[in-house]
Amino acid sequence: MLKNDIKIIEFTATPDGTIYDLMNWGVNAHKIKMEPGQNYTSCFDLKNQGRVHQYDDLCCFNKTTKKINKVLVSKNINKIKKHIDKYAEPKYHIIRTPNGNMANIVINNFKKIIDNDMKVRKYDKESDIDDINNILKIKPKLRCSKTLYYL
Repeated sequence: MLKNDIKIIEFTATPDGTIYDLMNWGVNAHKIKMEPGQNYTSCFDLKNQGRVHQYDDLCCFNKTTKKINKVLVSKNINKIKKHIDKYAEPKYHIIRTPNGNMANIVINNFKKIIDNDMKVRKYDKESDIDDINNILKIKPKLRCSKTLYYL
């Protein structure tokens, strides 16, 4: 690429290892750090505002035994339920799940522990949701004495 004068511009919010690979290019590469724009809300801001919480393992699947630790997963999910139950009116609750089949295990754990009829919407590269904000801007509706949980 150097011989052919090929230029590459990379923009990333999560540089991981790519930034380190780029630094191996010496004088043939340059890193520019952009600062967040006005009104940007970071994950740290959300945590400080009490809108994002760190929770424990929601899968509790042992890959060796191929079993779920039911006691631990119940404890971890009930910790979230206690937080959710504090709201006076329905809210959406977004849970980040692991990849692959582990996501299904987490969803099934929630259904078994909280409510088997809960409504779950997946939002990933394979989902039919174009923009999650189109869902989140509509207040959740409930039937009598029913709490709605979105993962």
